[in-house]
Amino acid sequence: MSTLLKLDTLCKAFGAIKVAYDLSYAVRRGDALGVIGPNGAGKTSMFNLITGTMRPNSGSLTFDGRNVTGWNAARRRHAGIAQSFQVPQPFSSMTVFENAMITATKSAGLAGREAERLCLEVLAIIGANEAGKTTVIRSITGLSYSGPGQIGYGGQDISRLRADWVAGVGRAMMPKGRQLFSSLTVRENLMIGA
Repeated sequence: MSTLLKLDTLCKAFGAIKVAYDLSYAVRRGDALGVIGPNGAGKTSMFNLITGTMRPNSGSLTFDGRNVTGWNAARRRHAGIAQSFQVPQPFSSMTVFENAMITATKSAGLAGREAERLCLEVLAIIGANEAGKTTVIRSITGLSYSGPGQIGYGGQDISRLRADWVAGVGRAMMPKGRQLFSSLTVRENLMIGA
């Protein structure tokens, strides 16, 4: 598959504080990538660099074969780079599909059948209730038996490991409604959840 997004030695600092240093990776078309790290690790800064709400001090960002490093956030959105925040505010009087159509038309700049096709594709990936998303996550985090096959992480099969070990490397599931302990680190909260 071809590379869709490439970060090449992106750096961002505020004075002496480095929020991103030599950040480099590539995401191929069709890949799904998760970003996990403790508070202050630079996750939000990385997404801000990708979406254009923050400019890098050095390095480059390529999207779909085009260097978009100098593009502002609006131009990147129209090219297909968008950000969804942790507290979405959907329109409760509208269906999920109608909410998705707003994003497709306003943020991605699509129209008509093209917007509908994208929304249907994304909603098919996300899945309806009872589609098995929780079962997959429970298998990845070691809370359920994954069945035949392997779950690869860091070059090894983690499909038969206990949940506490999987949480120790940063893969855990926090059930909906679970309260986090603000005095603990992200890793410590994940260990409690295991």
